[in-house]
Amino acid sequence: PRARTPPPRHIDHQLAAIKHDPHAAPRRLQLQIEQRALRVVEAQAAFRAKVEAKGLEIAGLPDRTYRKFLRFNIRQREDMVRKEDKERAQRASQRVAAVKALRSEMGERAGAAREARAAAVRGVEKAHARLAREANKAADDMRARRMEALKANDFEAYQEMLREPGAGGAGGMAGSEARYEAVSKFLADTEEYIHRLAGKVASVKLSQEAADAAAAAMLEARATGASEEEVNAA
Repeated sequence: PRARTPPPRHIDHQLAAIKHDPHAAPRRLQLQIEQRALRVVEAQAAFRAKVEAKGLEIAGLPDRTYRKFLRFNIRQREDMVRKEDKERAQRASQRVAAVKALRSEMGERAGAAREARAAAVRGVEKAHARLAREANKAADDMRARRMEALKANDFEAYQEMLREPGAGGAGGMAGSEARYEAVSKFLADTEEYIHRLAGKVASVKLSQEAADAAAAAMLEARATGASEEEVNAA
């Protein structure tokens, strides 16, 4: 066996001398590395000496004892290999089981997320359908009220309903104002036309009444025996 090589004592003395010196940190680190390296060398030397001593001991065994020792070591090695293989298989099985569990959990979470999104979509669709029904009902009610106002010849109420925010349909306030202006113009034009027509009817009626009066006067004059000139003069 090789002789052991103890670490030099001067390293311990140097470390003790600069232990409290704040400016000697680099040197102290270097000495500590050297000290640890020498301790590793000492440990390697001790281990090598043990191995060499054990080798000499085995080499000095009788043949029968050596063969028995060799078989024992082979079986022990085989047992260790089988144990390592079993442990490796167990670790692999555990990893596979963990992956399957994680995949199953991820699938469940994804399914729950899909269900939540589907429920949210259904809720939004129901809300839109409800709002659409309410809007249609309000529009129907508005149309019914306008028709009642028209039937009652209440044009002012009709125009006021046209100015309401819900009367414009999808156009909103701008649509309501536009419809109000258009209908107001239509009603004004209609009223003006009715006045003109009424004037014309009255004029035609007066003309007809005058013609009827003249014809009656002429018939009355002829009946009294007046001449044609007197009849025309009448």
